[in-house]
Amino acid sequence: MIRLSYFPSTWKHANIVMIPKPNKIRTDPFNYRPISLLPLFSKLFERLLLPRLLTHLESLLPNTQFGFRKMHSCPQQLHRIIDIILDTYEKKQICLGLFLDTEKAFDEVWHNGLLFKLKNHLPDTYYRLIQSFLRRRTYSVIYEGVQSQIRYISADVPQGSILAPFLYLIYTHDIPTPKSDSLTVAQFADDIAVLSKGDTGEQVTTNLQNILQEIEKWNKKWRTVMNTNKSSIVTFTYLKKEKALPLYLNCSPVPQHEEV
Repeated sequence: MIRLSYFPSTWKHANIVMIPKPNKIRTDPFNYRPISLLPLFSKLFERLLLPRLLTHLESLLPNTQFGFRKMHSCPQQLHRIIDIILDTYEKKQICLGLFLDTEKAFDEVWHNGLLFKLKNHLPDTYYRLIQSFLRRRTYSVIYEGVQSQIRYISADVPQGSILAPFLYLIYTHDIPTPKSDSLTVAQFADDIAVLSKGDTGEQVTTNLQNILQEIEKWNKKWRTVMNTNKSSIVTFTYLKKEKALPLYLNCSPVPQHEEV
């Protein structure tokens, strides 16, 4: 398969099972998480292929990304965020945290966009193999013993695939990150936190709004969407008089919360 750069079409069909999200209304199809049940041999081959791809692509991943990576974990990323917040309290500054939710992250990966990002970093053999892996994938949904008709997939990396999380990280590796010392980005897979430190609420809000505009441009270019309603802002400070100004994402104010 590696020599021919060909991924068998029979391995590219997924039976989708719908896992209900907790505390959600079950009559709404959007309240289910689709998981792809893929052929065993497909997963075995992906497991063998992944280390070969890492050799060429791992250097692309930003230091801010802690998801699906060796020697990185969610607790480590949380400690990193908490250290910044505690430092803000000690210096009697204000820290504004923006926590972004990517809408249907794995389901919205644009195949041509992903292949464009892989083109200059992979040997031709591996590039054409990933191209074969992504193209003309099919699925059918199984629910309560009934199976739907087969449909073609136009965009996604299949949830349940071994390669999918890594390909998603590569697709989002160039999302804008601030160059300022007053801004910190922390990523875990499709979750993004941006912390802004400063002496005034106006200062931290302006810094965050600027990076948010850059992220919006990136989203538009690469066909992804941030969910404004599921995103949130939290203010960390002892300074009672300093208040953060509203932040806007997709022309709508980001909800403010006491915790996240």
